[in-house]
Amino acid sequence: MWFLVFILLIAIAWLLWTLVENSNESLQQQKATLDELAGIRAALTPPSMPTTNAPVTSSPSPLQAHAEPININSASIASLVSLPGIGNALAKRIAAQRPYSHANELLEIKGINADLLAKLKPLIST
Repeated sequence: MWFLVFILLIAIAWLLWTLVENSNESLQQQKATLDELAGIRAALTPPSMPTTNAPVTSSPSPLQAHAEPININSASIASLVSLPGIGNALAKRIAAQRPYSHANELLEIKGINADLLAKLKPLIST
């Protein structure tokens, strides 16, 4: 009887040892795979751009640099939408309240505040 218990304990110990060895091999394979993937990712990642503390400047848009001001009394909806801060709904509201004798009248339109009007003034005419 004691002999069978001893054999059973040896069998259990052997099974546990086999499981531990297999999991160690599995962990080593997983680590090798992760290392390989890290190498591939490093090879595919573009080099980072050098950072500078130089201020970001924007060039003038083609509308600001070359075009005549847009007449808000005769401009199409598409022309009004091309203005900064003006979407389709706001362009329709501008067109609906025509005619304008002065650009400041745009402040009466819901969605146009003093800041937006200041951006628009160099780009529009009445």
